[in-house]
Amino acid sequence: MTISDDEATKLVNFIEEKVRGEATEQDKAGITDIINQWRSDLEVGRQVERKVAVRQSPGLDVIAEVPRSRRATSGDFVGREDYEPTEQLNMLLGAIGIAYLAPQMMAQRFMQAIEDFGGIDDDAEVVPDVRLVGVGEIGGSDEDGLPKISRVNIEQSRVKTNELSSLLYEISKEAGIPQRKFSQNLDLS
Repeated sequence: MTISDDEATKLVNFIEEKVRGEATEQDKAGITDIINQWRSDLEVGRQVERKVAVRQSPGLDVIAEVPRSRRATSGDFVGREDYEPTEQLNMLLGAIGIAYLAPQMMAQRFMQAIEDFGGIDDDAEVVPDVRLVGVGEIGGSDEDGLPKISRVNIEQSRVKTNELSSLLYEISKEAGIPQRKFSQNLDLS
């Protein structure tokens, strides 16, 4: 059973308010930017092409003093149409997945690529610890305060985002929205 438009609108407003509040509170500008982009996409709406036929009056025939035959011309116009509330919810769930779940999934795939192509023999245990170098930084010091990607960080992120992933899955299922690959983030064990 899909949810009603009214329920979808309430859910969209509630989720947007909560996500904006949490992102501002935690000083996560990137999440706010993604939600702002979602909101601007909604305001622009969906483009709808319409073909409009117009009858033209060519005027009078000067010699015969009778109206000339009319002819029709047409033109293509692009209009805008608002998204349905369930479509808005679908787009919001995608934005939340990109903001919260995708970074953890990308980090996991990044680490897997390092392990797969790192040239380390198959028998050795691989625990890469990748330091993220910021703009303007040179070299690599091993200060603890610098951002790093490691299997431990990824697992901690997975634990924290697992509940969100299951909520997005549940909302999508109840709303009749197509499932995204974010549900693969779920730890079903």
